[in-house]
Amino acid sequence: FSLGQNFPNPFNSETAIRFALEARGEVELVIYNLSGQRVAVLAEGWHPAGRHEVRWDLRARQELASGVYFYRIVVTGDDKNTFTSSKKMLLLK
Repeated sequence: FSLGQNFPNPFNSETAIRFALEARGEVELVIYNLSGQRVAVLAEGWHPAGRHEVRWDLRARQELASGVYFYRIVVTGDDKNTFTSSKKMLLLK
């Protein structure tokens, strides 16, 4: 499993996040603010093996301030093994 750095980073109105799965798994990809509050859920549910890309479009989310945000992926496979990875990104308005 792998989680890529969002691009572009820093970003303004939209960013993309890529992740890859070696085998199918149940995915949860969540964005958090610095206080640890959930800001958005970008992916949830079963995904097949392979490369995936999700986009976070902020044009409708004017309440979010510039600053550092974190995204975390948790993948649980059929064998119940869990993979977790986190990265940070910078929103500049």
